[in-house]
Amino acid sequence: MGFGLANIVDIFNPQKIIIGGGMVMQGDFLPEAIKVMKERGMKPAVDQVIVQYTQLGDMSGVIGAAKLVMDSVK
Repeated sequence: MGFGLANIVDIFNPQKIIIGGGMVMQGDFLPEAIKVMKERGMKPAVDQVIVQYTQLGDMSGVIGAAKLVMDSVK
């Protein structure tokens, strides 16, 4: 997971990465993944990005899809 996060940061340079869906149920793997990301990714981007779990749990994809539909109906 850390290598994947490092690749995302290197390519897109996001301000925040939110981990959601079924990955949230896999245990607390995020601290180790962040450590690997910071070792493998390009500085200073990996030091500035915020990586966190979603607050919506495994329903985040469904809620996001519903929001897209609601926005397109207006």
